[in-house]
Amino acid sequence: MSAEEFLQIWKLRSTIEEAAADFTTARAIGVTSFPALFLRKESRLQLVSPGYAKVDELEARLKAAA
Repeated sequence: MSAEEFLQIWKLRSTIEEAAADFTTARAIGVTSFPALFLRKESRLQLVSPGYAKVDELEARLKAAA
């Protein structure tokens, strides 16, 4: 996809509304930084990383959460 194609899609009202809904959902589940990684266990979400983390650290956190 070219930059021009991306911008055309990004400017669509439907895209803006979808992004706004995603941001609302993110706030509702407690996202306060980017990137954020959550693990879903059954019906619960567990925060694994509230921001950037190296692969080794993520693997350790995921292993501990399992």
